[in-house]
Amino acid sequence: MTGGGVVLYQGTTKLQRFLPASPDGQGITALAVCHAKKLLAVAEQGDKGPGITIFDLQTLKRRKLINFPEATCKVTHFS
Repeated sequence: MTGGGVVLYQGTTKLQRFLPASPDGQGITALAVCHAKKLLAVAEQGDKGPGITIFDLQTLKRRKLINFPEATCKVTHFS
């Protein structure tokens, strides 16, 4: 993760690709990759509530943006 998105790094080719965070986001809180490694979910906190962006890892395009304006977002830091 970077300040404004996610960097995907392929170790065998040393290729890096950048997936930008949502414009309203205030920080990435979690990442998840589906079992088939075709989709990436990026959870973010924000002024308008938390949100999740689903990326297609084949095309690196956003497939879906889900916002939860009625929810609150609390980040827990682990030591």
